[in-house]
Amino acid sequence: MYTVSVRGHMMIAHSLRGSVFGPAQQLHGATYVVDVELRKPDLDPDGIIVDIARATDALHAVLAGLSYRNLDEDPAFQGRNTTTEFLARVVFDRLCEAMKRGDLGAAARGVETRELDGTFPRPTAAALAAAARVLAALPDGATVVIDGLALGAMPEQIEREACRLRIVALVHLPLGCEVGLDAETAAHLRGAERRAIVAARLVIVTGRSTAAVVEGYGIARNRIVTIEPGTERVPLACGSRGPQRDSRAGDPRDGPLQLLCVATLNRGKGHAILFRALASITERRWRLTCAGSLTRDPPTVQRLCGQLQSDGLDDRIVLTGELDAPGLDALYDRADLFVLPTLHETYGMAVAEALARGVPVVSTRTGAIPELVGDDAGILVPPGDEKAFTDALRAIITDPGLRTRLAAGARRRRDRLPSWEDAVRKMSEALGSVSEK
Repeated sequence: MYTVSVRGHMMIAHSLRGSVFGPAQQLHGATYVVDVELRKPDLDPDGIIVDIARATDALHAVLAGLSYRNLDEDPAFQGRNTTTEFLARVVFDRLCEAMKRGDLGAAARGVETRELDGTFPRPTAAALAAAARVLAALPDGATVVIDGLALGAMPEQIEREACRLRIVALVHLPLGCEVGLDAETAAHLRGAERRAIVAARLVIVTGRSTAAVVEGYGIARNRIVTIEPGTERVPLACGSRGPQRDSRAGDPRDGPLQLLCVATLNRGKGHAILFRALASITERRWRLTCAGSLTRDPPTVQRLCGQLQSDGLDDRIVLTGELDAPGLDALYDRADLFVLPTLHETYGMAVAEALARGVPVVSTRTGAIPELVGDDAGILVPPGDEKAFTDALRAIITDPGLRTRLAAGARRRRDRLPSWEDAVRKMSEALGSVSEK
């Protein structure tokens, strides 16, 4: 067993009722030194059980809510004797709440990860056998969050373990809703996913459209929790004109207008629509950078590369592949316009990331994108409507005034985006409800 201790102190005023307390029945002050021990049987991959600095900060925050106060006047303690033992319990409970919120980091919450084979959601027999061993090794009563890409592909294993594990399904895009599936494959995936989700105690989804699909599987609404992804608080993008950009927002006298698309190149993201739309826009200079995996759907990537060459756009459209966070941040920072002609989304994370930087958007009305963008931060069209997408793109590319107005809307929208703190709190509450049952 490994142990880490952190210490704080608090000074309070209170009185205690009952003759057993003698003079302490009168209002008096008290100073406490508070020691907290955190214990775990194993170290995490970083060789620690908890971040000591975060644990210390969390303890001090709890004590700050009590210190230098007359506890007799605190509504939370009305009718209670705030004895040393009682206050120890208060500190313990509040520190536990801080752990659940993630204030002490994942290690303090007792969160452990198990990585499954990369062939999911179409696992090999060996991958399924390995996943079954992972589940079987978990202790009875453990709360287990399983990503939908794996959960829906192994219904038998989920059904077998559901009687002893608290299984929570985390569903982004239902497997049977993937764009481009033939009817038989889609039906098979829906059937397998339905079995696995029915066996789960709780289903967490990232958008309302996914919640509707899950309800269609026969899951009661009170077993579904919607938790939208958060966004980082990041600086506003400078755009193509750099840090000195003024209100002209991409004046034609500047260099090429910088367009950005962040999405895996696959059948569902609509890159072919985007490329054809740009091929028809000759009114001004532009440059498109597409950041996203080039390996997950090779046939689509091959077709798109051929399209760029045949349309003569391979010198104006760059396919970067996957990028690390700093590389992606740099692209967002110099973007004038974010474009995503996606055919289906459950949320729209990349759109939220663009808005977080004040970059206006041209995209489609799917998932949570309409709520994210609203009517003042971009132009949205029906998914798959190539003419409407082309018209929207042309309007923004050729009209600096429109870009300026939409960029102002995007800057307003960024302040309304959910934060990761919100998402962590909701996830903690959801998992806590499962653990208490």
